Amino acid sequence: MTSLEFILELFKVSADQLNVEYVKETPTRLQQWATKHKPPFVSLIDLSESGSVNNTQGNLITYDVAFVFVANLNKDPSTEQKIQSEIEADKLAKQFLWFVKRNIDTTVNSFTMSEFFRDKSYLGLGKGLSINLTVPDKDTYCDIYCNESTKDIDCKT
Repeated sequence: MTSLEFILELFKVSADQLNVEYVKETPTRLQQWATKHKPPFVSLIDLSESGSVNNTQGNLITYDVAFVFVANLNKDPSTEQKIQSEIEADKLAKQFLWFVKRNIDTTVNSFTMSEFFRDKSYLGLGKGLSINLTVPDKDTYCDIYCNESTKDIDCKT
């Protein structure tokens, strides 16, 4: 299992523990997807990866991920519905973050949350959650371990 497969599974399991639907979509496709599904749901909408080498642990991979937690799809919500939806989405986002942080292989370095209301890219009321997390490189490299073709390149002219 690679590190990417690992964190995608961690996100799915975290959403499952909250009994909410989980999807990985682009912001534009999420709007289409959301019209066919009822909230609450969580969507992974952005993922970027960077790495560093730690001599004691091997490669460490850092992911910047962004989610939206949708609690309400009402087209014209009242003030009370807006507030209640924000509270519900905030609770879901923080519980989701709790499950991600509990994983023994994952280090959450930082997170930010913001509310959104019927933004151009999203449908509904909810919260946006961005997480910066680090996991060790989970790839075993077993299938290429003995291949030493790049170990010493002799440039003869």
